[in-house]
Amino acid sequence: KSMIATAYAKNKYYGTTYWCSAAGPGKLAESLRVIMKDDLKMVDVSQDTTTAKLYEMFRTLLGKTIGWLLVIDGVTEVADMIDDDSDISLLPNDPKGDIIVTTQQAANRILPLACRIKIEGLT
Repeated sequence: KSMIATAYAKNKYYGTTYWCSAAGPGKLAESLRVIMKDDLKMVDVSQDTTTAKLYEMFRTLLGKTIGWLLVIDGVTEVADMIDDDSDISLLPNDPKGDIIVTTQQAANRILPLACRIKIEGLT
C-alpha cells in the first residue's frame, strides 16, 4: 500500500506532498509536528503543541493552499485521524488537494466516504 501511494505521488504533479506515518499511537501527531516545525519552519509549533492544535493548524494550512497531496500511511482506525480530547479531525472539510489513506482495514471502516481501490497481485 505504501509503495502504491509513493508511485501515485511520483506519477502525478503536486505542488507539495505531505507524508505522515500513522503506524502506532501518537505517530500521526509526531509526523505532523516534524513536517510543520522542520520542513515548513512554523515557529509556533513545539513539543508542547497539543494534537488538537496541530490538527487545526494543519487543516488551516491545507485550506489555504491548492495542489497538494496528503498521504496518511498505516492508519488502523479512523480515531487515529481525530483528536480524542477535542474531536478535531485532521482531514479538511473542503480539500483543495488529494488525500491517500493507507490501511489494512476495510475502507468503509476507516472513512465512510472513502473510495476503495482493490489491488490485485503486485509484481
